[in-house]
Amino acid sequence: FGPEDTQATARVMQAYAIGLLPYGMVKVLAPVFYSVNRPRIPLAASISGVTVNLAFNAWTYRTLGAPGLALGTSLGAFANVAVLRWFLQKEVGALGPMGARMAEVVRVAVASLAMAGAAAAMWGAVAPWVRVDDSFARLWSLGLALGATLATSGGAYLVVLVVLGDARVSALRRRLGRGGV
Repeated sequence: FGPEDTQATARVMQAYAIGLLPYGMVKVLAPVFYSVNRPRIPLAASISGVTVNLAFNAWTYRTLGAPGLALGTSLGAFANVAVLRWFLQKEVGALGPMGARMAEVVRVAVASLAMAGAAAAMWGAVAPWVRVDDSFARLWSLGLALGATLATSGGAYLVVLVVLGDARVSALRRRLGRGGV
């Protein structure tokens, strides 16, 4: 596995990364329809995603190669989430004004950046303590290092959301204040 292989793999991973957000959104939106006994909607959305993927791949595989196949998968995820989102709006109505939704996206993006920074800083601080001489000690020290990193980064995410006044965190705080989750 040489430098050329690394570059080729990086291009494929970049094309897949484009579809991470819509793929995650599908994992959130599709269960909504199952919960209201509308399983045909996620099926139709999935079929549309596969259709977009296959059409794009058939059209571009000779020119784009492997990265194009990955890009087709990402575009299929966009099509899937677009169909789910369209049907969700038909089922429950508008999801609120665009400005409020964009403000939420900005809050989550800022909190995510804080989380990434906290994770990088904490891992940089605890990684030297991970033992390499004994497999049992290594396992425990790695577990502690990962736990500390996850706790710190998750805490940073929540703190930023609290500071920015995120409604979900406020609702969770009220609910916890009443003694139940």
